[in-house]
Amino acid sequence: MLILTVHEDRGYLRQLLDLGVAGYLLKRSAAEELIRAIEAIAAGGIYLDPAIAGMAVGMTASRPSDGASGAANLSQRELEVIKMTASGHSSKSMAAELGIAAKSVETYKARAMEKLCFRTRVELVRYAVSQGWLAG
Repeated sequence: MLILTVHEDRGYLRQLLDLGVAGYLLKRSAAEELIRAIEAIAAGGIYLDPAIAGMAVGMTASRPSDGASGAANLSQRELEVIKMTASGHSSKSMAAELGIAAKSVETYKARAMEKLCFRTRVELVRYAVSQGWLAG
């Protein structure tokens, strides 16, 4: 589900992310952002409007570990896959870019999520924002 809204309120964003919304886009954003959001979500990813993505950083405090201990234990490939996943890439596109099978991508993703103690992509995106992976 993609939310198209005028609300830039942190509480509103938090409620929707907790509900598992896959996309959050401000109505004032350019039309190209809507296309990017739809493509990211259709590929199985998550999309946060760049203007409000920074708000998600402070929301990571609700998780005790937020992946801090597991991040150091990720292999280089797991880290690549998890960063690409957080950015909204599909397994198929990651496989093509990394030159590996889509099934391998899924394995790396599952291992990384387990090591980071994440159950959902929302948790992963929050962590990715806090790490600066989605900046710029």
